[in-house]
Amino acid sequence: MPDILLIGLKFRNQRRVLLGFAKWLLVIGIVWLPFAIQFATVSTPQFMNHWVALKPKPGIKNVVRMLTQKFTVNGGWPSPIVYPFYNVYTVMLVVLLGMALLGRNRKPQLFWVAVWGLLPSAAILCISYISSSIWIPRYLLFVAPYLLILLAIGFMKVWHWQRNVAIVVVLTYIVAVSGGLGYYYTKLNREDWRGIFQTISLNEKPGDSLVLHITKPRPEVVPEHYYQGSAPIHFLEISQELFPEENKQSEVEPARLTLPPIKSRSWVVYESSLGRGIEPETFRKLVEKQFNLQKHQIFFRDLELFLVTPRSTSTEVNSPPS
Repeated sequence: MPDILLIGLKFRNQRRVLLGFAKWLLVIGIVWLPFAIQFATVSTPQFMNHWVALKPKPGIKNVVRMLTQKFTVNGGWPSPIVYPFYNVYTVMLVVLLGMALLGRNRKPQLFWVAVWGLLPSAAILCISYISSSIWIPRYLLFVAPYLLILLAIGFMKVWHWQRNVAIVVVLTYIVAVSGGLGYYYTKLNREDWRGIFQTISLNEKPGDSLVLHITKPRPEVVPEHYYQGSAPIHFLEISQELFPEENKQSEVEPARLTLPPIKSRSWVVYESSLGRGIEPETFRKLVEKQFNLQKHQIFFRDLELFLVTPRSTSTEVNSPPS
């Protein structure tokens, strides 16, 4: 819809062009009508009620940072020391956008660049407030070139106005980008899912099963991407949240794990990040209480792997505990 509106505005005085565009748009619409009906009645409701339904509505800070910082630099080290710097960097980008859009002697080409960058963003923002939030970088990526053009125009205005200020802008940008690239390429900042599923693949046997506790909005995506085996996969449910603070040191009956029936061996993967689930130490106690623990290994970013067998069986496992 934003594209059709823009084309209508641009060629509003050229009736022949509009009629030609409308003719081919009608042909394309008829061809794609069955897919559009399927998308509108089935795919879209499923998507909007899935993981995006868990995302909060974007606030003003999130909107500003998404349209500036997210498309220019990958955030630097997650430290309270650097947060003020990146806040200043975001304000600097907002000022550059303002100078590009509000300065004098605006050319018609600049107007269309601004419209192509801001109108689709506004449409996605409206959908995010009306329905589930789709204010996500990958859905806004196609407007990034127009925003970068506006930032470049704003910088050129600063350069012609005051070169010393422009040099400060350049240095700030270099520091921001260098910090983001340095963190991205020198720090392991993702969960080691590859390592954990490689370990399972190298040691699994026929009859094994996988039980996964994953805090991602779409947990099924993780094994689809990293696991190539054929063992059945189940997702773990925990029947009790964290123990009350006053009972953590007392003899409290721990929560129980709701697992599918385990007949032989099972690989249990537990992710405790983002404050979800129960404490890792408590989870280990639950596993040791309900099952025979054959192997336990800790992976980067709050991932733990357990190889367990039922207490009712005396199955011996060749894999020694680590």
